[in-house]
Amino acid sequence: MNTITEKLNAIAAKCRELLAQDVADPNAKAGWRTTVASITALEDMGEADADLLGANIVAAWEGLL
Repeated sequence: MNTITEKLNAIAAKCRELLAQDVADPNAKAGWRTTVASITALEDMGEADADLLGANIVAAWEGLL
């Protein structure tokens, strides 16, 4: 996984996988849904904002995939 796009796709896939499981913690579900929504929103943002948000999402997930 080299590019930020590949990393974001992997993060989104992991969030969707976790959401599909029977997890009782609503805070965890909210976090995963928010992450997927944020990654989806990157397409509608300006390049500088998208790059910053994308980098922050990847940094937050560093070591968790």
